[in-house]
Amino acid sequence: MMRRRILAAACSCMLIFAGFAGCAEQAADSSSSTSSAASQAEASVSSSEAEPSAQAAGTEPEAAQGVVLPYSETAQEQYGLPAELRLETTPERIIVMTLGPTEILHELGVELLAVPDTIDESQAWTQDLEAERLPFSANSMDTEGIIAMEPDLIIMSAGKRETYGTFFEEKDIPVYYTVTSSMDNGAIEDTKAQVELYGSGFGRTEEMNAILARFDELEASIEAWKTENAALQGQEMMILLDCPFTYTNGSDTTLGQIMASLGLVNMADSIEGLESVMGTGTLQISSEVIVEQNPPMIIAQPTGAGAGMIYTTEDFKADLEKEYAENEAVWGGVDAVKNQKILYLGTDDYPGTTGLGIFKCYEYLMENLPNL
Repeated sequence: MMRRRILAAACSCMLIFAGFAGCAEQAADSSSSTSSAASQAEASVSSSEAEPSAQAAGTEPEAAQGVVLPYSETAQEQYGLPAELRLETTPERIIVMTLGPTEILHELGVELLAVPDTIDESQAWTQDLEAERLPFSANSMDTEGIIAMEPDLIIMSAGKRETYGTFFEEKDIPVYYTVTSSMDNGAIEDTKAQVELYGSGFGRTEEMNAILARFDELEASIEAWKTENAALQGQEMMILLDCPFTYTNGSDTTLGQIMASLGLVNMADSIEGLESVMGTGTLQISSEVIVEQNPPMIIAQPTGAGAGMIYTTEDFKADLEKEYAENEAVWGGVDAVKNQKILYLGTDDYPGTTGLGIFKCYEYLMENLPNL
């Protein structure tokens, strides 16, 4: 168990830094200024204040079409980014260094040269993904090896711009930076916005509309589920992470947003004094606070979910049940533990809430919450 906890803690730090689940997929280092855009211009990249033009529906993209990927005003202000990344020709050797856009780009039909080796290979969509799997963590990134692959576009987290992004820009390799969302519009809207950004940017209108139609179906099923499960509306619960429980997620995380959209009430939102982990919606919490709050329902998730860590529901549940037994004086007073109203989200059943993984997240929660 000690080895698993060490691995989980390491994955947790990586996931939280990249934009936690929150999942996650979340806090980023400050970045350099827009002076890097000049080096991109020499590689047929230009910055402009104009809005990206709409692509004709059903048009098959061609090499000369080009790509326009805009940045939000928040991204521009926070990271010194230009209004957009514009490529005059469509890139054909794309390396994606962050999990969020990987499945989205693949489902849009955009060919990828390399992707993170932390993707969940158990997911069906990865089976026909021919891209090379590479380690892109801060301690394992082979910058010279990446240059040797001759990419014509790199997509990475804005948090890595200062450390790695400017290096690639100086080598005349265009880089597009992903920026963690504020989650103000909800998990579904945030993911839809990413689909629209890449779908429009790469001229994949038909594929984009097909994915957006799936979201329409999801939103309809959520409303039907809430009606069928009226007893769960307003149900108080806590999202607790790690073994033993060390962190909690507020409603400004992806999992927190999902639970709120299903009508449940997150007790962490009203607890004062919890310290944020690296400025994210993931908060440190002690067993004393958990006992004091006495949640009637717990959503338990291992830290590092969505960052390549494997921790099955069976193993996670067994480890936590051992923790309850060894510290019965602590956990015996928590209603959710006493009444076994705990939903365990192991990585085999519940993927990280990154990108299009949100569909399976909703499916699993909507199927299992009524059974608690």
